[in-house]
Amino acid sequence: MPGLNGSPRGALAAALMIFLTPAASAQERLADAPIVYLRATTSVSARVDEYVARHARPVQLSAAAMDQLSAMTPDEVITQVCGSVREGYYAAFLAANPGLALARGRVIGDAAHTLVLPACLYAGRVDAEGLPQEIGAEALAGASRRSNLIVSAVRGVGSLLTGNSTLYASAVVALAPLDVSSEEFLEGVAAAARQDEDVRVQPLPLGRIVVSLADANCETSRAVFDPAFFRENYRFARLRARAQGREEHGRAHVYVVDNGFFGARNVDWEHAFEDSPFPPYLFRPSPLTVVEGELAPGRGAPLNYANPDLSPNPISGHGTHVAGLAIGGPQFAELRDLYDNDISPWMSVTILNVGDGGETIEPSTQSDLQNALEFGPSQQRIVNLSLSFDGAALEDMGSLYVRLFRTDALFVVAAGNSAPDAQRDVSSMATYPAAFGGLVTPNVMTVAALDARDRLAEFSNFGARGVDIGAPGCRVPSWLDNSGAVTPLSGTSAAAPAVTFAAALVSSLSSELDARAVKARLIAGGDLLETETGARLAYRIKLNLLKPLFPFDDLIAFSDAPAVFFGGSVLRLEGVRCADSPRPIALRDLWALKREGEHFWAYRGRTTQAVSEPCLASVDANARLVFREEFRVSEGAPPASTRNGDVSIGLDQLGEIVMRDPPREPSH
Repeated sequence: MPGLNGSPRGALAAALMIFLTPAASAQERLADAPIVYLRATTSVSARVDEYVARHARPVQLSAAAMDQLSAMTPDEVITQVCGSVREGYYAAFLAANPGLALARGRVIGDAAHTLVLPACLYAGRVDAEGLPQEIGAEALAGASRRSNLIVSAVRGVGSLLTGNSTLYASAVVALAPLDVSSEEFLEGVAAAARQDEDVRVQPLPLGRIVVSLADANCETSRAVFDPAFFRENYRFARLRARAQGREEHGRAHVYVVDNGFFGARNVDWEHAFEDSPFPPYLFRPSPLTVVEGELAPGRGAPLNYANPDLSPNPISGHGTHVAGLAIGGPQFAELRDLYDNDISPWMSVTILNVGDGGETIEPSTQSDLQNALEFGPSQQRIVNLSLSFDGAALEDMGSLYVRLFRTDALFVVAAGNSAPDAQRDVSSMATYPAAFGGLVTPNVMTVAALDARDRLAEFSNFGARGVDIGAPGCRVPSWLDNSGAVTPLSGTSAAAPAVTFAAALVSSLSSELDARAVKARLIAGGDLLETETGARLAYRIKLNLLKPLFPFDDLIAFSDAPAVFFGGSVLRLEGVRCADSPRPIALRDLWALKREGEHFWAYRGRTTQAVSEPCLASVDANARLVFREEFRVSEGAPPASTRNGDVSIGLDQLGEIVMRDPPREPSH
């Protein structure tokens, strides 16, 4: 991205939000002065860059993130952190590193480990055509404001057209004043911007961990899978992917962003997991701690046992409970010998502690998480977020997540828990980050909690636009510590890691599957919910762990035998259209067709590699499907290869179609 030289003098209209630090020990340890949040709404002047760089704490990166810098040039690093390379900031960057031989166009190399990154505002110059569609580019062209999430996201990201038709995208950043008070810092930035009349100061609402409910009044949800049946089908799914020449070596990098981990003791690696139900080979050791996951130096020790004031309970052990479910929970423990080994496990887990055993999210979490993901490994990342912010109290909060969700990862988000008689639609409440799921962002999956009858749990938030999928969320068993004792908890944060686990399994089949592909497969392979519950979710579905395991095959099931499905190739589909359209649905654009009584729901968008809102389908009387069967999967029997040739099937007999992941353009 080019620099912002030549921008109009005084072009910064800064929105300044001061964080009112609560009387909580975790926050008090972070900084003497409260965290200050700033957002530039156009380009940034050199005066502002210099003031922020001089008076705010440098950007804090984890040791793993610093390793990534060694392969980057100074301009690449600055663009990641600040959005663009600006001369004012570049001068501050060089001044902060006087002993390092830094040159533009040359990788930083070993100097990365001692590099100082001065603080900065985030502002970048972009082309309107380059903006993701989910940001709402139509609003930038002057469309009328509507009270929906897309337009709110445009306001939050602070994208404005300046007089010279240049588009600047910005985001909220968290800054810790060093040598001045927060009030003096805000005044200094305003003076540097020379835009005092455009400065506003607001309290920033505290974020919360979406903790589980130990006493929720709901019957135990149904299990996601039968272990023995699943074992055989996972084996068969890997053989199918291999037989089709798909690239293997899939490995999910799972990040559990929560309030810490009691699954290992705070001792040397050799003894940390003794007698623990968590297998050590899924957790990578760090030079600084037993389990990798420090967000920034001195920030967020992953192990809660490192804090002598904490002991495991349903609140402090929440992150442990979630981590247990993200690796499959107690039910999956007996299956791990199928494909786990110490040399090349199918997944790895990183613990990012943002709550220190409590319910309140520590300041600057979003910025630190942004840095951790931007500089971390990029392949097949799945991030489980049990976090909630009140975006109605401060709309700019959403811009932190807009920027975060542009990173190459699949984000699985708990929808949140509310009282049964409360407003529970995540979009209406502007509950962040949950409201960015569903139809809004193609790499975010927001998860609602289902009860034993596969209906929405009475505490679960929902959203016909922002919530993707339902998963078991009532009295779900997992571990609170390393003792092996199992505790059932309820909540959307117990439902979300089931989807994270499913996403990790799909990712493990092939390294070809990226975040959008995994989300699309979980949606297409989901099961329709009954009408009342389904209407409250964007895709009207619940999690199915089995069908997504065959991402490179087309699947069909018959209406009179929904528990049996057949794999192979759909060769032709005729006579199906959305009820509100005269044009038939092209097979190449179809993700899934799912029967509800006498009707079908059609899921399109396969040509764009995302899933669009399902439409009620109209099916002609003579509509037919031509299918080439190659295997079948049925309960109570091992999966079996078949060779039954091409079969023509009337859609009156069909229960479901799930289409394969489409071929992808090779990356350059």
